[in-house]
Amino acid sequence: MVNIMNRKLLDQINIEKIRIAFQKKKLSCKPFSQDLDKWNAACVALDTMEDALMAILAYGTAKESRSVGLRYLKLYGLLQAVFLQQDAIQCFLNVLGGNFEKEKKRLIAWHELRNLRNLTVGHPVDNFGEKRCYIIRVSIAKHGFECIMWDKKKRKDDFVKIDIKSLLNKYRKEVGGVLRKVQDYL
Repeated sequence: MVNIMNRKLLDQINIEKIRIAFQKKKLSCKPFSQDLDKWNAACVALDTMEDALMAILAYGTAKESRSVGLRYLKLYGLLQAVFLQQDAIQCFLNVLGGNFEKEKKRLIAWHELRNLRNLTVGHPVDNFGEKRCYIIRVSIAKHGFECIMWDKKKRKDDFVKIDIKSLLNKYRKEVGGVLRKVQDYL
């Protein structure tokens, strides 16, 4: 069951409208009708955007768990879903022939979440030879978590609190803006 907050999110990031507009464009655009690889890349990207959105929404509506393993699974899953959604959006825009690099530079939460995923759950043992990250197990909660980041250059540990809820809200707004531009482009 989708609650009111999630409906607002679904309205804001309405991938279905993009899908419909893209399908109409495909029918009237020879490059897509003649290049099945491009067509399939766009379709997979659209599905991945939507699937990742469902995972992100599920994180927001899921109950807090007592199980440490489930808390890790939810956190890892959330950050991976965001990462997948970002890759799918970028792929879709590339297929359309858009230049996303300029737009992407303005997306602060986009980069923060991507870097957070890479550092905390993507490559915590060795993040580009510069950092290591310890998630503090007992701190993992729906609203965020705490971690210790070892910075090789500074030769010191930093204690960091991550407000995942706030970061997701900022990210949602950024992605909503990007997808509205995509819809307008189509």
